[in-house]
Amino acid sequence: YWRQHVNYGRGALRFHRLRAKAAGGGKIGTPLSFYGSLVFYPLTRDTGMRRVSLTALLALAQIATAAGYWREGRRR
Repeated sequence: YWRQHVNYGRGALRFHRLRAKAAGGGKIGTPLSFYGSLVFYPLTRDTGMRRVSLTALLALAQIATAAGYWREGRRR
């Protein structure tokens, strides 16, 4: 699970670099509020322990993706 999401992050950085290059070098990004809404969404829709476990898994996935994004950025 961790490795898969780290690889998603690495791919995301590559994608964002290519997309920015195609857009003329400007930065294109996603607002941080999107990620907060994503992680906490289960707390608003599910009930019981399921919502806590889904929130934890989404948080872990986002941390791993961010780690992969950061790691890929350090490689170059």
